[in-house]
Amino acid sequence: MVDYDQVSNMYFATQDVKLVMNDVLSLSKIESGSYDEITRSSVRVREWFAKRTVGYQVLGNRKAVKIACRINDDVPEYIITDAAKMHRIVINLLTNAIKFSRNDTTVRLHVYLLNAATICMDITDEGVGIEEKNLEKIFSPYVSQQHQQTESTGWD
Repeated sequence: MVDYDQVSNMYFATQDVKLVMNDVLSLSKIESGSYDEITRSSVRVREWFAKRTVGYQVLGNRKAVKIACRINDDVPEYIITDAAKMHRIVINLLTNAIKFSRNDTTVRLHVYLLNAATICMDITDEGVGIEEKNLEKIFSPYVSQQHQQTESTGWD
């Protein structure tokens, strides 16, 4: 008998490994002065975010973390973007939000229009947060805040 939760967990774990490898490759390209090209495509916004929300809810289920997605009405139906890069950004943020959230909480994803040319996305969680002294380091490669291990942080 197939355990669909286990299969789903394995799928998302392999996707996460793939994302990490792609991030490392992209970082090495940037460090060498070579940048990834932008590949523009049309993305159906609500459908695109719904798929990621549902797909990563399996990961949230491991800690009873719910993922709630809200897209403002003024966000257009379609946008032109680099879907692969947007995927990497959203998935990295969602994965971290889930990973460091307390059990039985909600990760909120909010998509809204900043102006006619800019769509913004906020991801908020109920985790322990980042210490003030570490905020300036979060965009440095290979930096991770050491969290005090509690029952509600990490992948327990």
